[in-house]
Amino acid sequence: MAKLTYLIEYKVCKKCQFKVVKFEDYCKKCLSMLDPSKKFIPYKSKKSMIFDNNENSYNFATFRIPRLNFNNYKVQKEYLLVTNFQFDQFQSLEHLTSYLICSNKFPLSCLIGELGWSIKRMPQIKRMIDSNLSLIPIATANIEDTSIFEVRETNGLELLYNPKFWTDLIRLYVVKQHPYLPIFNLKYFDLNLVPQALLVGIYCTGYSFWTKKSPELDHYMEQLAKRNISRVLFKPNISNLQALLLHCILFYSQCKVTEGRALLSHITRVSYLIGIHIQSGKFSSQVIYNRDLLYRKILFWQRNLNTVYKLVPSYELDVPKLIPNLYYDNWHELSKSTSAVLGLIENEVSVLSQLASLNVQYLDQSLLTLVFPVIKSQSDEEIEKMCWTRYNKLSKDFIKLSEEIKLLELRHSNCKKSSYLLQNLVDEKSLKIFYLDFYLVIFEFGRLNTSQLSTEFLDKTIEICDSILDMSFKSDLTEGAIEVSYLAGLTYMSMFTNLSEAKKLEIVSKLEILSKTFNDTLDKDNLFNYLIFNCGKKLINK
Repeated sequence: MAKLTYLIEYKVCKKCQFKVVKFEDYCKKCLSMLDPSKKFIPYKSKKSMIFDNNENSYNFATFRIPRLNFNNYKVQKEYLLVTNFQFDQFQSLEHLTSYLICSNKFPLSCLIGELGWSIKRMPQIKRMIDSNLSLIPIATANIEDTSIFEVRETNGLELLYNPKFWTDLIRLYVVKQHPYLPIFNLKYFDLNLVPQALLVGIYCTGYSFWTKKSPELDHYMEQLAKRNISRVLFKPNISNLQALLLHCILFYSQCKVTEGRALLSHITRVSYLIGIHIQSGKFSSQVIYNRDLLYRKILFWQRNLNTVYKLVPSYELDVPKLIPNLYYDNWHELSKSTSAVLGLIENEVSVLSQLASLNVQYLDQSLLTLVFPVIKSQSDEEIEKMCWTRYNKLSKDFIKLSEEIKLLELRHSNCKKSSYLLQNLVDEKSLKIFYLDFYLVIFEFGRLNTSQLSTEFLDKTIEICDSILDMSFKSDLTEGAIEVSYLAGLTYMSMFTNLSEAKKLEIVSKLEILSKTFNDTLDKDNLFNYLIFNCGKKLINK
């Protein structure tokens, strides 16, 4: 009680304490302290903190910008399967490899992608890699990450004063990034009206495709991105979220998973805060489209957090309905004035808009296909049927998308010779790898949740791995294709004991082909997968 009275008491001088009893006036000093136009802080401090409440005099306190806050919550059992997995219980690399391949309890797909990045940075895994570096071929072990720039007379900073440089960055974004992962419409894209934060995000994304880079120019663009993020991080609106999502995608493409993950978590919270998941007809058609498109792209990047192995998200997930209005071609068709500034001809604008609409539609469908229910009392037959249903849906989508792209190329075949853009329209290999990765994850889910698999189920899994193998030596592999190839190789090994002797011999020869590919593409990012693959190959040959 003493503390409560202390909070509300006010101190006056000893003379005024007697004056209170006699109903006399206070002294001037006490009168100023008791002035109703003054506000006192009700706690002790070195100096009296007085704020004027007069109309013409306002003193505002300054606050530090808060950091990203993460709420603690109970996560689902399926999530603990990976995050709480005790890697330090294994005594050697052979011990760990035999568990990963033979136990049928650990999802091998967690060794690639974002989860794989987290696993490889665990202290016990780092120690295991360091203790087995002698097993890595010296000729191919490109452990150091080096950036080689062409020798130039200048450092490239003079480009910053050239308006054409910034226009080229916008063009690179529109051509290289937007058709495959659009986050806003191009129909109302006006270079004079684009919000500054979104424009900087477009610049930074376009620069990732710039070929004439230099260390000085890289440093400038990196600082530009950092300032842009800090400027809009706590200013929630649609354009700022679009800019932050562009920076988030860049972080992931640069293997800065920690920064990308933190930014994606912040974007997800803020998007729910401003209610972009709520469908309302009170906005204009342009605003409604941008809200729905942005929300679906955020969910697409969150797919590792809300699909397959995180079956029940720890946050509320509103799976959006497929709205036909989202997939009209004209939403991504640039105006004539903007396309003229960017140097795009009419056929190129038409192709880019149709390609963007196709990717929006099929990315949304793939997201819905990978949302699995919680496995409680389903039988093996029911789980297999569930996996077959999702696989058939995805495979049909892939066939439809491939046919649509071929038709698109045929319509504009007459202009191919005059347009470099139309000659390099779609990377069919990357598209196929994208779907093959999804196929493997679906069938892996079936293997982990059933006690016994049918022969048809195993044969289809091997067929998918064979398709990945065929693509691994036809041409140069991208970083994503290398990771999927590792997943295919480890999947071969995990099914080895369930195969006939003839099938086993075929698998051994296929693993040798993959081994040569991995020797040629070895770098610091896939050391752990390389060691697991080679160790597993030795184990199955014993």
